[in-house]
Order: sequence, then C-alpha cells, then structure tokens
Amino acid sequence: MEKTVGFIGFGSFGQQILSHLKQSTCESLRVIAFDDSSEVHTENEPNITQLTAFVDYQSQDYAHLEFFVCLGYTQLEKRLEITHWLIENERKLASFVHPTVALSSSATLGQGVIIYPGSIIDHNVNIGNGAILNNGVIVSHDSSIGAGSFLAPGVTICGNANIGERSFLGANTTVSNNVHVGDNCVIGISSLVQTDVSGGIHAIGNPLRILPKNKRIHLS
Repeated sequence: MEKTVGFIGFGSFGQQILSHLKQSTCESLRVIAFDDSSEVHTENEPNITQLTAFVDYQSQDYAHLEFFVCLGYTQLEKRLEITHWLIENERKLASFVHPTVALSSSATLGQGVIIYPGSIIDHNVNIGNGAILNNGVIVSHDSSIGAGSFLAPGVTICGNANIGERSFLGANTTVSNNVHVGDNCVIGISSLVQTDVSGGIHAIGNPLRILPKNKRIHLS
C-alpha cells in the first residue's frame, strides 16, 4: 500500500523523521517536501516525489495530505505557528511515536508530536501539540510538556513537573519533581533544574545558574 505525505521542511530533522518512518512502517511512502532552502537536495532520496515552495503547504492543492512539521529546535516558534495553522484549518497533522517508545495508555498526546526511539512516557503525562522528544527521553508520572517544546536526547523529567511552551531542554538535563519551567526557556546541556524557572530564562549547569542576556544560548 502506498501513502503520500507532506513534509514541511526537509533539512536534517526531516530526513531523520523520514528514515524512522521507513524503518517502522510497512507502507510505501511518497513524500512531497515543502522547503525553500538551497541546501536541501533530494536527488538521492527516492521517496521524495516533489520539492515545492515552503508556503505551498497552505494551498488547497495539498489539502488532502497528512503533514509532518519537520522543523527542529532552531525554529520552535515557527514550528508551533505552522502546527496551529494546520489544526485551525482542519488539515491532517501527523504524529510519530517510534515503536520502541514505552508509552503509558493513560498518557495524552497532542497533534504533531514526535517521539524518538527509546523514550519512556509514564502514566498521566500530557504532551502538547508539536512537541518533540528526542532519543531516550524519560517523562515521569503526572508531568506535562508544553506545545512546541523540544527535549534533547537523555532528558529526564521527574514526576509532577511542568515544561512550558516553546522551551528547549539540552541533552542529559534533569528537571526535578514538582518543578515548573516556563514558556520560551532554554536550558543548557547536562543541567539540573531543582527550582522553578520563569518564562524566557536561559540557564545552564549544576547547580543551575541564570545566564545574562549577553551570554544567552544560541540555538543554531
């Protein structure tokens, strides 16, 4: 059986998602990629049947497609904006949960969620629209991940913790029980978050230290 899907963005993140999809589905995939970047090359990718302008995903010509929003951690705000547009315009928004993910039956996933291999999602966890959980992420009971947030490989979210929208948590970061991380935060790699972090804060370390504006972490 053949299935045609739309990939909004086809940089390295989109290519990773396509690779995971091909490994985990029995369906034959055809992909229409929406990307304007001159760095995107599809000549050696047999699944890409068409490369078209980024904004064309809004065209009625493609309203029948199921879309993967393949923008990574450098474009969290844009990713969430597109996710909301697709939902509001009643387009089909695809999620991907790798077969190796341990997903509790009581967990709630929004639309457009992507969860990479080896992650563990415990009971009563809520994951918002468009969130991305990379390899080996652990989200413990009764925690929530806000819409459009990105958890890098090896992040651990302990019980009853809350991560706001469009926030980035670097690899191997741990957020302790009952801690709240606000919207638009950036937490650097291998950090330990033991107290609440207000929205828009950039911080790193163990113990965690808040970074001044001139030393903020640039996601690129």
